[in-house]
Amino acid sequence: GRGICDYIAPSDEGFYEPHLSYLELDDRSLWPYRFFNRTCQCEFPFSGADCGQCVYSYSGPECTQRNIVTRRNIATEEGREMADKFITYIQWAKGNRSDYSVATSKYRAMFNDDGTIESKFTTTSVYNYFVYIHSYACFAVTEGDAVDHNQDWAHSGPAFPTWHRAYMMLFERALQQLSG
Repeated sequence: GRGICDYIAPSDEGFYEPHLSYLELDDRSLWPYRFFNRTCQCEFPFSGADCGQCVYSYSGPECTQRNIVTRRNIATEEGREMADKFITYIQWAKGNRSDYSVATSKYRAMFNDDGTIESKFTTTSVYNYFVYIHSYACFAVTEGDAVDHNQDWAHSGPAFPTWHRAYMMLFERALQQLSG
């Protein structure tokens, strides 16, 4: 009753511009199809890989409790206390295992010479999972041996504020879950 999980398939429609042919080789260009063949579409107010979490700013068993988050001014005494707690939460995030695994190589490197796939994933801490997401989003685009260092999908272009806001909301939620 929280959502539907089903198989996904990439669109048959053309995606690539001729002058951007290198995108076809980049792991991020067909996300999430490169690594996943199933996904869940959650009904409001549920979210998460299996619809087992609440959307941002909601909590409770049925995700009906609205949470108001107040940002503190770090220059005040109350803000300094919150900063100390924040550092503690970061340390907890470094010491707690994430529910997610991360790829240890690019997609093309997972194929053996005989065409079989060798899964190259590892577990990671909550903190390092977010380091990985950020790094993965902004590593250089490659085409064979050529590298386009000007293409940074996390920071270049109009998606920057939206991408970083979503990223920080996910990171904040992970810290809230760790801290109770």
